Amino acid sequence: QKDFSPRQLAVTLHSLASSGVRERSICSAVAPQIIRDFVGFELRDMSYSLWAFAKMTHRHAPVFGKIQDGLRVMSTSKFTPQDLSMVLWSFARAGWEIDAEV
Repeated sequence: QKDFSPRQLAVTLHSLASSGVRERSICSAVAPQIIRDFVGFELRDMSYSLWAFAKMTHRHAPVFGKIQDGLRVMSTSKFTPQDLSMVLWSFARAGWEIDAEV
């Protein structure tokens, strides 16, 4: 079985969530790859993936935590307004309290 690239995974998750799919099992199945391959995710991939998890109402703590940790070391000035709003909406939707350092 081949893994998706970070972009393929993000776009697929985003498309599924946009289409109304709410299968939490999908999120659970891809979460290990997101955590393992996180360094390969670009800002857009990260925002699409996180948005899909939140839209599917799946608050997967390791994924949200990994992305929050990544935000600590990334320059948020590189985010487009759309990416930043998707990330913030996702954390809010999931009821995840973002650390002050982020």
